[in-house]
Amino acid sequence: MKRPTLALLAVILSTIVCAAPSYAAFEPFELVAGNPELRLQADYAYDAAISSNGSYVAYTGSISSRPGIYRTNLSNGVVETVAFGGDTGAPSVSATGQYVSFTTDDNPTTGEREGECANVYVRDMSQPIGPGAYTLVSARDGSLESLAYAHPASGQPCGSAAAYRVAISADGQEVAFTVLSVSNLTAAPNAPIGQTPTPAGQVAVRLLGTKRTELVSVARAAPGASEPVPGGAALLGTGIHAGQFKNRPTSDSTAGISADGTTVAWMGINVQAQVDLQSPPPTGGYPFGYAEPLWRRIADGPASSTRSVLAGDDSTASSCPPACAGGLDLLWNVGVDTTGAQGPIYGSFTAPAGFAATGTGTDPLNVITPQLSKDGHLVALLSTQPDFGHDPEYRQGESILPSTANAFLVDMTAGLTRAQSITRLTAWASQNFNDTALAGQIADIAISPDGTRVAFVTARTIFPLAPPALITPSLSQAASDQLYEASLPAGTLELVSEGYDRQPANEGVFGASLSEGGKTIALASAASNLAYGAVGAGSDVFVTREQRFAPGSGQQSVSPLPDEPLAAPDWKISATVSPSRDGSLLLYVSVPGAGSVSASASAAVPLLPGKTARSAHGGHSHHVGGQHQHGSAGASSTMIVRIHSQRFAHAVATAKQAQVIQLRLSPMQAFRPLVERRGGLYATISIAFRAAGHPQLRDELQASFVGALARRSGRKGGRSQR
Repeated sequence: MKRPTLALLAVILSTIVCAAPSYAAFEPFELVAGNPELRLQADYAYDAAISSNGSYVAYTGSISSRPGIYRTNLSNGVVETVAFGGDTGAPSVSATGQYVSFTTDDNPTTGEREGECANVYVRDMSQPIGPGAYTLVSARDGSLESLAYAHPASGQPCGSAAAYRVAISADGQEVAFTVLSVSNLTAAPNAPIGQTPTPAGQVAVRLLGTKRTELVSVARAAPGASEPVPGGAALLGTGIHAGQFKNRPTSDSTAGISADGTTVAWMGINVQAQVDLQSPPPTGGYPFGYAEPLWRRIADGPASSTRSVLAGDDSTASSCPPACAGGLDLLWNVGVDTTGAQGPIYGSFTAPAGFAATGTGTDPLNVITPQLSKDGHLVALLSTQPDFGHDPEYRQGESILPSTANAFLVDMTAGLTRAQSITRLTAWASQNFNDTALAGQIADIAISPDGTRVAFVTARTIFPLAPPALITPSLSQAASDQLYEASLPAGTLELVSEGYDRQPANEGVFGASLSEGGKTIALASAASNLAYGAVGAGSDVFVTREQRFAPGSGQQSVSPLPDEPLAAPDWKISATVSPSRDGSLLLYVSVPGAGSVSASASAAVPLLPGKTARSAHGGHSHHVGGQHQHGSAGASSTMIVRIHSQRFAHAVATAKQAQVIQLRLSPMQAFRPLVERRGGLYATISIAFRAAGHPQLRDELQASFVGALARRSGRKGGRSQR
């Protein structure tokens, strides 16, 4: 598939390979959750949300046994309480850090329990803590009075909730939230809730300056009438406690708003009731049976339509969705047994039994919350769906393993086809979804406000795409989830969660939040090696800042010799590989300095008796032994075939400095039939780097050479094998 966005990234990547780019790295992490005056680390802290100017971080946590939400001033380390309460969580912060939105069913001033139903508030940090510092967000239109909620069934959430990290606009005056239970959200003023109840699961926005509360999730059948979606519009959590943070508050909403307040996105259910899909998908009889991200530009007024993020308004495919040309296959698992599903059966984020990252099992809803750029046009999201025509294949009798999520960036500019708008940031290196290194779960995603950086959390160590090309050394293994950041302009990917011991975080990363341009990153982790003094007894919040080194020689000066010899930089190589349509492979090798790079591809191939290696592949001539007998026509015949490892592709290149080198491995003509057969030719790629004064460096990886005929054959036969 030709994707202009990916093509552009490839051009940028080739540019940085040929020219000397500025080099981006991250400073050592700083622990920011705790009481600096008492030199006391937080009891626990997570759900870090950073202001876009990089000055403040808000987070859920407990300090000195007082649970609630706190804010740290990164310039001086001062920690302030945003709101108290053991059920207070899901913070989002404005651009300057002055306003913090959150969800609670406690009194935010005292932390005392107030009721069964949660509400959404905004704290003005310029005001001292007290009733006057808080503004109710989940209020009736034109009023400061709270929405009224019908008493829910046992075990069901009640009230309203805001999403973690993405719920508030840059100026702090608009907040998106989800009404979790039946309410009087759209009822006439002063009307009792029983007369005109609004269904649960609706998305709304509160405009604090004008006291307006506007319905965002409108029914398609009533354009401009602002009618709620029957049966609910958004996927909901099951309560305020979940998952990694058992008995600690997490988000029950997937509604995010852009920093400029123009756009809202959410994980939608009852999708056909909100978007006019040309091919309505099955739902399995449940409103949440089909779920995918929805997007609406509310700045265009009440008549603005809701759009599917993964289908957009693409008119190039009659079946879009679920089979948008160049897009994702939202129904790839039709016919796959989903008995016992804990979440959506089809759509952007499916949940077969045992796969709980849907907000309905053990993982927080922020896993599937769409992340918006500040103008709302770019959406970063996770999806378990493959590219259309590249579905996972299951043989008869194989156990059905759930596909893991990958990271995507979608441009919602009107008029783009899905092939033009969807940029894939990660891909499975294997369809064995039990292999964490090759196809592990992508557990979280975030985007910088300007849309130039996307960060995600995963335990994968192999990233087959380029761009974004991994420019930090590949981890030999990852015992826990790590944070990676993709730079879209540079087409690069790098590990961020590296400790002061130059090892990856020794415990998992739970989430991340990026400032403007991705220059400052806040994350939560239980790791003890990210910052000196971190005990690692529970989750903590850390911050790192980007450090840039400008290109060029600059001014030179002579300084005294250091007292201690400087540590030499790591002398390592790393490589990733990407398939090409013509059956060749593009190899991207990150080298530490000037030198020569060579790469060879070898595969085990059959040689018939009597053949020589020269006749088979044009190499050195030697006879391959083995007995064989040939009978006359129609008689029995015995033939022994030898398997021999043959080198069939080779490439070399020269590096003038530390950089990413691209090599193309093209199979010799004699091996083309093997490349074109079904499944292609599986090969081992050996890489060597030679530099004067240094020992030779070697690396090895595996990949398949797949020709055009093999690709067409795979697509044609994919579904018949399930």
